[in-house]
Amino acid sequence: MRALKSRDLPRLWTAAALAGSLWLTWACGRNLFVQGLGGELATAVRSAAALALAAALAGLAAGFFGRVHGPGRARGWVLAACLGAVALLVLGLGLRIRFGAGHADWAFAWLAFLVVLPALAGLGWGLLRACGLGEEDFGLLLVAGLGAGLGIFGTALFLAALAGWMAAGLVLPILAGWGLLFLERKPLAALLGKALDSAEAFLETRPRRLAAALFAALAFFLLLAALVPTTGWDALSTHLAVPQSWLKAGRVVDSPYLGDTLLPPLPFSLNLAGLMLGPEQLGKVFQWLCLMLSAGAAMRLAWRLRASPWASWAAGLAYLAMPLGFILLYDGMIDELQTALVWGGLLLAMEGGNAGGALVSGVLFGFAMLVKPQGGLYPVCAAAALLAFGLPRREPGLWGRIGLGALAALVASSPWWARNLVETGGIFYPPLFQHGLQAPKSASFMVVRPPAYDLPHMARFLFGVSLIPQRFGPLYLALLPLGVAVAGLRRARHHLWALLVFLACFAVTSVDRWYLPLLPWLAALAGAGLDWRPGPRIWRLALLPALLLQAAVLLGQTLTLGNLRDLEPYLSGRQSRSGFLEAHVDGWRAFQAADALTGSSGRLLVYGETRVFLLGVPYAEADPVWPCQAFDSSGIDSVGALEEKCRQVGATQVLFNWGRPRSPNDAPGRLRMDPLWKKLLKLQGRLEYRGNGFEIYSLDSHARP
Repeated sequence: MRALKSRDLPRLWTAAALAGSLWLTWACGRNLFVQGLGGELATAVRSAAALALAAALAGLAAGFFGRVHGPGRARGWVLAACLGAVALLVLGLGLRIRFGAGHADWAFAWLAFLVVLPALAGLGWGLLRACGLGEEDFGLLLVAGLGAGLGIFGTALFLAALAGWMAAGLVLPILAGWGLLFLERKPLAALLGKALDSAEAFLETRPRRLAAALFAALAFFLLLAALVPTTGWDALSTHLAVPQSWLKAGRVVDSPYLGDTLLPPLPFSLNLAGLMLGPEQLGKVFQWLCLMLSAGAAMRLAWRLRASPWASWAAGLAYLAMPLGFILLYDGMIDELQTALVWGGLLLAMEGGNAGGALVSGVLFGFAMLVKPQGGLYPVCAAAALLAFGLPRREPGLWGRIGLGALAALVASSPWWARNLVETGGIFYPPLFQHGLQAPKSASFMVVRPPAYDLPHMARFLFGVSLIPQRFGPLYLALLPLGVAVAGLRRARHHLWALLVFLACFAVTSVDRWYLPLLPWLAALAGAGLDWRPGPRIWRLALLPALLLQAAVLLGQTLTLGNLRDLEPYLSGRQSRSGFLEAHVDGWRAFQAADALTGSSGRLLVYGETRVFLLGVPYAEADPVWPCQAFDSSGIDSVGALEEKCRQVGATQVLFNWGRPRSPNDAPGRLRMDPLWKKLLKLQGRLEYRGNGFEIYSLDSHARP
């Protein structure tokens, strides 16, 4: 019997994955009848289909890469480890479903992601090839291609949902992406072969393998934060609640009972895909992918600064070691999506000399505007940086590339403008412009402007933000001067872009999440600084305090045993989704009580509470700081006016969050409305529920319509 060789591994994994697919289909098929008796036939069918498809795709991928490439020793083991991890995941989920042991709904998000990811790659690669790209380095194509794939997938789903074709909008882009992936399999295989050759060469030494293992470990811990149900305020009040309203209506609707429904639609569309496929966490896994792409952008920029693999890996590790990434994934925030899109567009824009690159760059910047309105800030700063360095050098075609990118950005973001035009008669987001670019007075506490716009205040702001717990950490601030000194004027356009973005953001707000697109640049400088090795290594002693502080912040805020202990019951299947939410959302029991008390025939008003995604009954937000169109509290100045407004919206119950309200207790609107509500409840309210700072009142019949 001949010895097992590395080239045999893909064949073995192909056979094992296909055998596992058949076994899982048979095992889950037998369990269909049991699940069907319990009223969960649809869940069982979806489970069996997802498991069988994931196992089959893993086997086909192994066989494909095994035939195209003759894997070397390191490549064979890396491929075997990756496929083994997927096989164990699928096998473990299959055993759990087969024997009915606990809960495993988080795994559907991961398996759905494994199905959608190749489609994203196919869509993005199709755009790159159509624009004449494909010869650039793998890192640039990975960041730009997958970012473009996400934007195309989300935009296609939004347009289909706008026309009322939600199912087609989900299925057709996936099929199109897989089709493009198949048609372009040969150039993609060649590109991946070069990337695998580079990875194999890098992993030859033990320290480099250790760095790669640390990177993978951080990525894994961050993935855990994405696989648990969403608990963040903004996600539960907007990013999940809006697509939930679309799904209930069967099309895109401008709900008068939800605020911010006219926000850019890309995050809503990606979350809608998760809600349609079953697990809401799929949208968070998309955000995890974007975090990986942002880390990849930092690695590529660091390579341009130092041309050193150590600088590149240090930049990636520095970005993943940012505690804010874990917090954003856990809370279901959308900032990483915009960061990945911005950097895909920025890297292509700064390459220069290529009309196709300018076109794809503009598309990515346009998709970034479909995430948040301030996405229009980044291409303007990029154009300014290009002109500042290109005009003195008289670069040919500079104005043409900028104009082409601007046109592509407008076309990519046009679905949002067109929808606003249909819904409101204007192309701009109404709440932003109806106050003359100023926030409403009731929400003025949200705009935290710096006290002055001078260098001392900027320095104090940078120092303070770098030390905020659960945010950035001190490593960036400590390595910034060293990184700038090492990088010098190399990639000066990127440096000017970062400076312009910082100044613009500093002039608008000091909310730390707005500065996230600067973090890949800072991480690249950190990587360049860590790679700087002069003769005497005294600099290592100088950096030691910063490294220790960053390690303490990382371990204390991101990878603590307390955090992982909170996630472990759910991820291990011992805790259901409702059990996890009950343990981590202070209003879970109040939401359940509100559903039972209100029923489908009533309407619930919520005050000081915006996590309406968790409600299953008709509702309207009555909070003066977070208003909705159906309940405008700006003109309510008496108990009679408040009673009349309740009658107009058909309110039967009111839920109050007095313990930890979304709007602060000292907000101007709360100070005006709290006494009126207390008088109305004293006259006409009947207490139905009280607990954990929440109260639910039923309104008397004469207060109803």
